[in-house]
Amino acid sequence: MDVLSLRVGGMISDHALICFVLPLTKPSDKVQWVTCRAWRRLSRDAFASDLEASELCADLDALADTSADDMVQLYRGVLTALLDKHCPAVTVRRRPKKTTAVPPVDVQEQPRGASDGAVPVQISWSGTER
Repeated sequence: MDVLSLRVGGMISDHALICFVLPLTKPSDKVQWVTCRAWRRLSRDAFASDLEASELCADLDALADTSADDMVQLYRGVLTALLDKHCPAVTVRRRPKKTTAVPPVDVQEQPRGASDGAVPVQISWSGTER
């Protein structure tokens, strides 16, 4: 990575202030498409009534000789059809959450009275770097 501008300031004791500019760009926000159901719009009473009238609940004696695999397929098919009717799947766009740039821990300002001899560093952001 190239340093665009490098400036060494005056000396403070045996330390020098170093200022530089790096050519960093903000990563683009990628849009994510998600398929989900609007569960709040589901009418429980209408769903329960249709479920009661479905093959799963209407004649339980007819299902006595059905294999487990066939029962799973029936269960999945009936419930998927009922959910598609009462709570259809929709595709929505989700934008990523904004992140805040946080400097690494070793660059943050040291607390007052730090006895390790470290020089406090102050990080400031201009409006274009956020």
